[in-house]
Amino acid sequence: MTVFIGVVAFKGGVGKTTLTTCLGLGLSTSSRRSVLLVDFDPQANLTEALLTQDNMVDAYRRSESYNLAFSYEALLQGREPLVYPISGVDNLYIIPSHPKYMLWAAQRVLEPTQDKIQLFRGTLGSIAERFNVDYIIVDLPPQMYGIVVPIASVITDYIVSPVIKGAFSIESVEYLIETYYNVARSYTKKPTIFLGAVLMKFSTIETSLIGNVKMAVQKRVKSAFDRLRSLGIIGDVRHGGVFDTVIHYNRILTKLRNMPWTREPYIVRHLHGRFGGERSRRDQKLLVSDINSLAREFEARIREVSGVE
Repeated sequence: MTVFIGVVAFKGGVGKTTLTTCLGLGLSTSSRRSVLLVDFDPQANLTEALLTQDNMVDAYRRSESYNLAFSYEALLQGREPLVYPISGVDNLYIIPSHPKYMLWAAQRVLEPTQDKIQLFRGTLGSIAERFNVDYIIVDLPPQMYGIVVPIASVITDYIVSPVIKGAFSIESVEYLIETYYNVARSYTKKPTIFLGAVLMKFSTIETSLIGNVKMAVQKRVKSAFDRLRSLGIIGDVRHGGVFDTVIHYNRILTKLRNMPWTREPYIVRHLHGRFGGERSRRDQKLLVSDINSLAREFEARIREVSGVE
């Protein structure tokens, strides 16, 4: 059975696309799962990170030749989406976004109806059967509440959220949870499960800070769910807290955009150890460790919050 995941953050710049990338790569390379990523961010950063320039040219060609749609056109127009394989990684695919959606967002034409979202969920289910997909991970835009909550509440089974150091990021988790569940109940009777928050961009030597931030976020999560229950907005819904896995600051993750000459995505080349130098090897080793740990904990948490042994 395919599991639908939403990566959600109302605050920008906290590593939402980086988390989506790491989770997709970890599940496909470490856990050997088949994963479909859906880029619903109009900035198309996930698409830029995982499709080389040659891939993008080929994606446009396929889209025109076979009348296949990028993400929002597939959703809004009910068209068959383009499912593109990620070079250098088995069983990892993406439905790409397009920079033109930034203009669409400014013109407020991206907000879908519930019927269209429900139809797109069915389309994703059909794709999952065709490609034997284990996970569909949806990268949602920041701040666009009229898009994020409707899509996540109707399409996803679980949501995860990245957190960086800094008071505003920590506070935003509590705000996200309260806002999400208040609004989501108007779209679905079965609320999406909050799987947890993932700490991002911390140095490996910041162990004390990591512990303090983890405790602070944990308190925010508990406070939000306690308040939602007291108001009768949610019942006894299972939820996660803060992941033990940390996606550390890494030079590889600061350079996700691809160069014109690359035949594989920049991050994939590093995962395969195709860059030399001692520092590159240290970065590669840390990245592999982080994404493998994330994939293992992610699947363990799904079993835990679902009550599956």
